[in-house]
Amino acid sequence: MAVLVMIWLCFFVVHLLVGGKGAKGSIDIKPCGVLYWVITLAQIPIAVAFTACIVHQKRKPSRTQNGLVIVDETQAVPVKSRLNALPAHVFPVAALLTGVMSGLFGIGGGLLLNPVFYHIGVPPKTSSATVMFMVLFSSSMSTVQFIILGVSGIESALAYAVVCFVASVVGLVVIEGAIRRSGRVSLIVFAVATIMALSAAVIACSGAARVWAQYASGQDMGFKLPC
Repeated sequence: MAVLVMIWLCFFVVHLLVGGKGAKGSIDIKPCGVLYWVITLAQIPIAVAFTACIVHQKRKPSRTQNGLVIVDETQAVPVKSRLNALPAHVFPVAALLTGVMSGLFGIGGGLLLNPVFYHIGVPPKTSSATVMFMVLFSSSMSTVQFIILGVSGIESALAYAVVCFVASVVGLVVIEGAIRRSGRVSLIVFAVATIMALSAAVIACSGAARVWAQYASGQDMGFKLPC
């Protein structure tokens, strides 16, 4: 948790300095100037440094006892589990590719990370909880940044946040009750698969409609400049 808090603070400071869409940074710097790019590109060595630190920790030999890896005082898992057998670099590479694809296509990271987690053997409950924590991690950073920088529309965003929170609690209670009654954790997988299918259909339809509107109005449909 200490490492995660440090990561949150580092990227929060970077984005607070340079600002974002519809928000001027906390310091007066020229957009696309030298200082702007120095601060923006500082995210790369920060990400590499934290990734290297975490990978180094993962590669440390674990305490073993009778062929088992001791996770804590009450839990043990097989040494040759599918998850532990994966190379340490798989996780940062998957995260990097997910971030690039999310940025290019404008989709949420959870839409891509959930199938990856399932494929490498992460239990459904753990996978869903991890993805939701990642969403909270990134969205809370943007929310605090926008509040400090005075971006308009905070009230509407807070209203949406309350609705989403209530819906999440209701969904959690319903799915937990269904799992207890049926004894099938796979219900989480089916729920995630259904949401992913609906999201893919909605994104495809809305994207096609937006592209057609741009084409019909003669707008530029290429990549925009970074500034």
